[in-house]
This record gives sequence, structure tokens and C-alpha cells, in this order.
Amino acid sequence: RVISMQKDHSRAMEDACMERDRERKIIDDLRAEIKACSEEVVKNKHMAAEASYSSTQLLGDVKKMTEQNERLREEVAECRGHLDRQQERHQEAVGKLNSEIRTKDTAVRSLKEKVKNYEKYFADHLKPALAAAKQGGLL
Repeated sequence: RVISMQKDHSRAMEDACMERDRERKIIDDLRAEIKACSEEVVKNKHMAAEASYSSTQLLGDVKKMTEQNERLREEVAECRGHLDRQQERHQEAVGKLNSEIRTKDTAVRSLKEKVKNYEKYFADHLKPALAAAKQGGLL
């Protein structure tokens, strides 16, 4: 009976040792998993910091581009205003030139009419007088 109790005790001790070893293995596995998770958290924090830095840089770039676009819009508006004023001046100059052209065209037509009238007067009055003077020996 003592031997049987010793065997039972020995088996119970072996079982307890095996249970303790299984529990230690589970604890070691959990510690390894916790360490891996901690390392992953540190990596994620670094990546988040880098992403935040990149995001801040991008926001700065966007702000600069927005300011540059605004300046370009202002320059375009100035150029449009300048071109509009220049076009108005050119249209006024073209209007004046067209008016001068019409005035000169009227003057040219008037002079042509006068020349035509003088040619008619010459043909009707002076040419016969010249011909008579030539016949009469005056010229």
C-alpha cells in the first residue's frame, strides 16, 4: 500500500511537473507574442510619425501652391485689365483713322469731281479757244 501511494504520489508529481512545464511554455509563448506586438507597435508609431511629417510637408506644399495660384490669378487679372485698356485705345485709334480715311476719301472724291469739271471746262471752252488761236497763228 505504501508503494502504491508512493507510485501515485510520484505520478501526481510528474503530472504536476508536466502541467507546470506546459504552463511555462504557454507563458513563454505569450511573452514572445507580447514582445512581437510591442515591436510592431513601435514600428507603427514610427510609420505614423513619418506619415504625419509627410502629411505636414504636403499641407505646406498645398498652401504654397494655393498662394502661388492666387498670385497668378491676380497677375492674370492685371494682364486682362491691361489688355482691355490697350484694346480700347487701339479701337479708339482705329476709329479715328477710319474717320480720317472717310474725310480724305470725301476730299479725294471732291477733288476728282473738280478735276472732272475742269477737264470738261477745258474741253468745252479752252480747247476750242486754243485750236482757234493755233489756226489764227497766235500760238
